[in-house]
Amino acid sequence: MTLNNDCENETYSSVTVAKNAGFCSGVRRAMSLALSTAEKHGKAYTIGRLVHNDDAISILESKNVFAVNDISEADENAVFVIRSHGVGKDVYDKLKDRVFYDATCPFVKKIHEIVETAVSPDSVVIIAGDKSHPEVKGIIGHIKSEYYIVNSDEELNLLLNINKNIRQNALIFVAQTTFNEYKWRDCIKIIKKHCTNLKIFDTICNATVERQERARELSKDIAKAPYGLMVVIGSKHSSNSVKLYEICKENCANTVFIENVYDSTLEKFSTRGACKIGITAGASVPAEIIKEVHNYYEHGNQKRG
Repeated sequence: MTLNNDCENETYSSVTVAKNAGFCSGVRRAMSLALSTAEKHGKAYTIGRLVHNDDAISILESKNVFAVNDISEADENAVFVIRSHGVGKDVYDKLKDRVFYDATCPFVKKIHEIVETAVSPDSVVIIAGDKSHPEVKGIIGHIKSEYYIVNSDEELNLLLNINKNIRQNALIFVAQTTFNEYKWRDCIKIIKKHCTNLKIFDTICNATVERQERARELSKDIAKAPYGLMVVIGSKHSSNSVKLYEICKENCANTVFIENVYDSTLEKFSTRGACKIGITAGASVPAEIIKEVHNYYEHGNQKRG
């Protein structure tokens, strides 16, 4: 992407970082718990990556916090930290005789409690979310009844039309904490049309709603500028970061998705002439990464050391 070079200076007239960009309270809590556990025990292991961000993982590894896919990969005296995305009940069962600390996001933990306590064996749980995401896999691990996963109102509508029998069951409807708020609203409209024996739990976390809304507002504002650019910082594996990119791209055609200031994608985007730049970041992006990207644009694509 090349923008017209109509700005008088190589620096930009405006570089704005969206409110609520970066660590949410759940990620901040998880990072703090993992680091304090490693400091206390000398080393700690997370079951899966604690958060979806390479820079955050590098910080953890530098402080002796390492990720494993299964507890069998660590020695018998290892101390574990459950990732912020949560895990299924089977993992807790494996850890019952081990030392572990639970860094599951409180909003995710709430969903576990809902599907465990509010569900009878003959009821059906429908989850709005990404079936491949660790958070959704963890939620599934706490469900004792029939369940389905949908990622849009179209998928939900199709499910309810093909499986008409589930409309007669008691339905529990929850959302992945980082699900797109607007998609969730559309899903609620659809399910209310089809089902009456229904309990809806609005489980998108407050931080996600706020971050998405601020990103939406800023990207719309940036799009109004003659030569504006919206920058989204985050991992391609991070659900909430990807959704931020989708929201910003929808509002501002000139939107770039990068992991950090060293991302090769930056080299493909000539931003000279971008008179207005907006920046937002996913929930697991460290503050120093946001600051580096801000400084990079603030000083006119100054070369990094």
